[in-house]
Amino acid sequence: MEKIKNIRLRTDNSEIIPYTIESIPIYAVREQQSNYPNMCGIMHWHDDIEFIRIVSGRMNYLVNDNVIELNEEDIIFVNSQQIHGHRHINYEECIFDGILVPTNVLVYPKQLAEKYVNPFFYDSKFSSFVFRKGDRGHDELTNTFNTMMSRLENKVDAYEFDMVAGAYKLMSAIIKRLNCRGVERIGVSPWTDTLHKMIGYIQSNYKNAISLDEIAQMGNVSRSQCCKIFKGIMNKSPNDYLTEYRINKSVDLILETDMKMTEIAYECGFNGSSYFAEIFKKIMGVSPREYRKKKSNKEI
Repeated sequence: MEKIKNIRLRTDNSEIIPYTIESIPIYAVREQQSNYPNMCGIMHWHDDIEFIRIVSGRMNYLVNDNVIELNEEDIIFVNSQQIHGHRHINYEECIFDGILVPTNVLVYPKQLAEKYVNPFFYDSKFSSFVFRKGDRGHDELTNTFNTMMSRLENKVDAYEFDMVAGAYKLMSAIIKRLNCRGVERIGVSPWTDTLHKMIGYIQSNYKNAISLDEIAQMGNVSRSQCCKIFKGIMNKSPNDYLTEYRINKSVDLILETDMKMTEIAYECGFNGSSYFAEIFKKIMGVSPREYRKKKSNKEI
């Protein structure tokens, strides 16, 4: 049975990354779009920088209020603390590699961090950057990705050093590319910090009844401004995001536990199993029971 990505949060509502290497804080994994509920990775944020490489297929990658189509061999860099997610294109399958590195891995030696790394991590106007095939630095990034994923899969002696070295190589390629004249960086929405607070409140309180007033208060904005921010950056209403997040959490319980559907419904903030089943089928295309059965048989 496939493992659906389950987001856990820190007290500041950023995602806790489940690092795949026990001895060092680096997350590296090959994933497929169909492992995500409705083939969409829900919008979230974390302190780690993120690199995604498309192995096959294509998908839309969302960074703040930007929708970026990624095709085979494209690589995207997402800066720390940016709201991001991904979704299918016409329900097509997409295989992709992801590498996440916490900023504190790249702070040694201090002089290099201050000269090269910190200006990017703390640049409030820089959210992400895309490398297309043929772009300067693309081949270097691709080779580094291949090496890191191979080392992780085979776990050769001292492979952890190769992973750390790879993280520095990825950052080096980004810095060299962005220092070129004429290179356009993808900017940051002025409402990013506000949205952090509002989606964080939803993710921390989704089990309870949540009103639009409460969400807006967390961002210190009016109800109408709250809806405008969600629509402008996430292309959905606050209530739609809440419902989507609840369904996302329910999928994990459906696949990873033997809980009854009524129990799952209440655990995820729905006020009854019938309404939960109705919304689940609307979003996922099948009922919760059908989803559990078909996933256990790997038919979805």
